[in-house]
Amino acid sequence: MVLFNGWVDDARTSYRVLEHVYSTGGTTDRTASYPYDGPPEYHAYRYDNILD
Repeated sequence: MVLFNGWVDDARTSYRVLEHVYSTGGTTDRTASYPYDGPPEYHAYRYDNILD
């Protein structure tokens, strides 16, 4: 699972992600390219029903 964690630059060409990494058994924080630079079978999903 990968969660968006904010843009790195004003041009929005890269962003911070929180990513669960099975090989290390934990979660990592890293910079990713836009669009997502992970496996091609991953697709973005935006959940719009969050209430504060």
